[in-house]
Amino acid sequence: IGFAELYTIQRQVEEWQREATTHFAAGRTQQAIADYEEHNCVSFTESPTLSMEALIQDWAASLKTSTLPDNLILAYQNVDVEALNKLAREELVSQKILLNSVTTRNETTEIKISIGERILFLENSWRYGVKNGQRATIVEIETDSKKNVIAIKALLDGKKKKVVHFEPKCYKKFSYGYAVTVHRAQGVTVHHAFILALGRWTKNLCYVAMTRHR
Repeated sequence: IGFAELYTIQRQVEEWQREATTHFAAGRTQQAIADYEEHNCVSFTESPTLSMEALIQDWAASLKTSTLPDNLILAYQNVDVEALNKLAREELVSQKILLNSVTTRNETTEIKISIGERILFLENSWRYGVKNGQRATIVEIETDSKKNVIAIKALLDGKKKKVVHFEPKCYKKFSYGYAVTVHRAQGVTVHHAFILALGRWTKNLCYVAMTRHR
């Protein structure tokens, strides 16, 4: 019955980035990465630890001119995502962007949260109106007299500005949302993406990771 192809790149603003996206889509990954390296968007360090530290500093610098939801960190492995989320949150606390943290539990561990915290939902819930992979910003935290978290209100990313209300004792499938895996980022659009290239990368991973940004 034939087929249709999409040729026009809409997401990226810069013309050279649109051309690079075309290279990624066609499997010309080396050429696409070379384009980004030519524009000083690729850097190398001597260790994974130094790469993470450099990435977090670039991410933090971007927050001076754009909002948290407009900036997203990507990595391939869950262990790297966890490490980057930890570093990102520590940076926000040191800058006093996150204040008055309280402790609750998600499915796996204790987790500190604050007003303004970025979180990621990990499971669909019709009861609470959230979907697996959605990111949100905490806007209100309800606690009891002992500082136990009773409920959390969060503003979902997106144009509709929907606020959801959930109880962490009932819905535990959430984590920090500063960094996510490349697989979870499919379909996401942000102003700035910061990619940690560690692990067994493929052309498809590069294509997804390097085309999330405007």
